[in-house]
Amino acid sequence: MSSPPASAPAPAPANQSRFVFAFLPGPTFGLSYLPSVNLPFFFGARLKHSPWALGFQFTGSFGLAERYISGLATHRYHITALTSFGARGRGFASVGGGLAVRMFSPMVEVEGRVGFRFGSSRRGIVGGQVRLGYDFAHREGAPVPQVGAFIGVCTF
Repeated sequence: MSSPPASAPAPAPANQSRFVFAFLPGPTFGLSYLPSVNLPFFFGARLKHSPWALGFQFTGSFGLAERYISGLATHRYHITALTSFGARGRGFASVGGGLAVRMFSPMVEVEGRVGFRFGSSRRGIVGGQVRLGYDFAHREGAPVPQVGAFIGVCTF
């Protein structure tokens, strides 16, 4: 006797939009003892038949965690994917990568976040992030890590 076919993931309810927005601000620490403040904005869409959303993340970072004095104002452009996980969908994860620019000095970087979704609609998120960047303009010997925390909202 054959087993029943595996079921596909449940489709999103008809009243649920495919558009996803997230704002996850927080401090990031790097080589300097003073942090930077990150203001990331994510705009994307849920992928059909998948628990992921894919989109564009723009981040403005202001502070001293960016290695050089030119990093006082850094802007980042990442392609980012995010998802929720866990039995009740309370977990949150995102991964992305792209270009960062300090003044006129470009870098490539990847970043990841893991967090906890809270509230009755699970739109509030709190968690931590790790970013790894390589400044090819200054020919750094190794990529430089940054760690941070965030609290924000996500419509996913």
